[in-house]
Amino acid sequence: MRVLFFGTPHFACQSLQALIDAEHEIVGVVTRADKPVGRGRKLTPPPTKVLALENNLPVLQPKGVNRESVLDEFRALKPDVVVVVAFGAILKRPLLDLAPMGAINVHGSLLPAYRGVAPVQWSLIHGERMAGVTTMIMDEGVDTGPSLLRYPVEVGPFETAGELLERLGQLGGELLVKTLAGLESGEVTPTEQTEEGASYAPKLLKPHGFLNLKLSAVQVFDQFRGVTPAPGARCFWQDVPVLVEAMRPVVDVTGAPYEVLEVGSRHLRLGTGDGAIDLLSVRPAGKKTMDAAAFARGRSITAGQVFSQPPELPDLSPRIAVTP
Repeated sequence: MRVLFFGTPHFACQSLQALIDAEHEIVGVVTRADKPVGRGRKLTPPPTKVLALENNLPVLQPKGVNRESVLDEFRALKPDVVVVVAFGAILKRPLLDLAPMGAINVHGSLLPAYRGVAPVQWSLIHGERMAGVTTMIMDEGVDTGPSLLRYPVEVGPFETAGELLERLGQLGGELLVKTLAGLESGEVTPTEQTEEGASYAPKLLKPHGFLNLKLSAVQVFDQFRGVTPAPGARCFWQDVPVLVEAMRPVVDVTGAPYEVLEVGSRHLRLGTGDGAIDLLSVRPAGKKTMDAAAFARGRSITAGQVFSQPPELPDLSPRIAVTP
């Protein structure tokens, strides 16, 4: 099958690799522009571009994928299907209808739950114990098109967004290959999504990672898992942010939110609205990662002292609306 692939981050690479392994003919890999990264602002290509070039696939990085001149370039490739995985831009109707089989999307949730750009992260923040991937036919809505196949998985109790994205990316690639084969044979048919249980997963911003220790220990840990590794979980000592890289909930301990309850041999225990959390590994601004107890000792932090509340508390409530 001739596939025109749209995708940008590592999550998309796993679907692209699955298509390559299944010997589909990739007529083009469309991705976003190279971006400056890090302190040196080195121009860095998207992961999908790197993978495409490693496999001698043509790469396209147009400034606007919906422009008529760009659509003409796509049409000249004569794709049978357009596949979109975490591309990062809105595709309008002429592009969605460009290929005979339409545009197929791999989405990191069990639709209609968690439509939007950060489904995996929000599902963890909300404490979901089941996650999954869905393939669907794209329309002009926000992940509202007819669904094709779904693959549910159980979420690990300590699994972070980064870890779950890696796992779902692999499963998404497998599901994509199965979906295309099923569409070609007629064994897979689209099913209209219901609006019952529909929710929205908007882009995560840095304040979404400001840990709200007024929540229960379990809820704080869910927030941590959902924002790790990006945008990152942060607590504040003397109003200065500290990145939290590893932590655990402690449910059988009581203490006031943000209060230091204990400095152990490797952990730093803070009170929450119900229970406590142990900070295990932290990275202060401009410093290397260290265990939380070393961080506390270096700043003479002792039991009874209080961490600062974040400058703003994020709204972590479920978005029931279908669109933002």
